[in-house]
Amino acid sequence: MDGTTLIILVLLGAIGWFWYGSIHAKEIAVIGAKMRCESRGLLLLDQTVALSKIRLRRDHGGQMRFEREYQFEFSSNGDDRYEGRVTLYASRIINSNIDYPIQPH
Repeated sequence: MDGTTLIILVLLGAIGWFWYGSIHAKEIAVIGAKMRCESRGLLLLDQTVALSKIRLRRDHGGQMRFEREYQFEFSSNGDDRYEGRVTLYASRIINSNIDYPIQPH
């Protein structure tokens, strides 16, 4: 095996690893968005999230990890639309926001 073949295999492996991690992170973000909406009595629209930001950050041990921010849309009654965000660091949800005022009952 020559050097070029090895570089191509390593590159393909890195792309596969990133792709798999991205799918896993998106699944976690959907669950987080759904839980955030349900806790407020809101509806997650389209049952999906969309990646809006990605960056590398160092963890406490100095290793580089991906931080991903996903946007999603939700509704209070099915007719209105609001935007929310879920932020993951590696595979953990570190923040979730919904831009919706709490209505007094």
